[in-house]
Amino acid sequence: MAAFFLAEEDGFIVGRLTVLDNRLYNEYNHEKTAFIYQFECEPDLDIAKHLFESGIKWARSRGLNKLLGPKGFTALEGLGLLVKGFELRPPFGLPNNAPFYPEFLESLGFETVNDIISGYLGADIQYPERIHEISARVQERRGLRITRFHNRRELRRAISYRRELYNGALEGTSGGTLVNDEGIKILADHLA
Repeated sequence: MAAFFLAEEDGFIVGRLTVLDNRLYNEYNHEKTAFIYQFECEPDLDIAKHLFESGIKWARSRGLNKLLGPKGFTALEGLGLLVKGFELRPPFGLPNNAPFYPEFLESLGFETVNDIISGYLGADIQYPERIHEISARVQERRGLRITRFHNRRELRRAISYRRELYNGALEGTSGGTLVNDEGIKILADHLA
């Protein structure tokens, strides 16, 4: 279940916010948490404040007592806010937002839970031989292999296996959501 909020000023949309009641997440984690997602607004803190006040009111009306996010519709969407590296092209699946969003959310009482770090490596990078040796040993000991996908179609075919791997990695942990058939379909559609 989700609620979608728009802020309008003089006939123009100046902000939006989605608030989610993710039952799968709440059941898995034994919580009553609402996710915030798809937040965008003009650089005006009052707009953000009104959007979040509306979203909080909706969440409370559903018995939800905590806000988390940005976090998306599925376990693999919406991983927080970009706080550094705005000059770089965002990688697939990671956030890309205006630089003032983190400051706005902190002004509204949100706190950082954890950091996600991303980086770029050029295709021409030459790894030291020692890295290759360690990689080969780990692959041999653990029965791992490196898979290369040449196009999105190949990657799509491997998604169901990735679902099993992802869900297995979550076993016994908290703070995540298992990926169900609907979530895996959404991910596959993003890759189409």
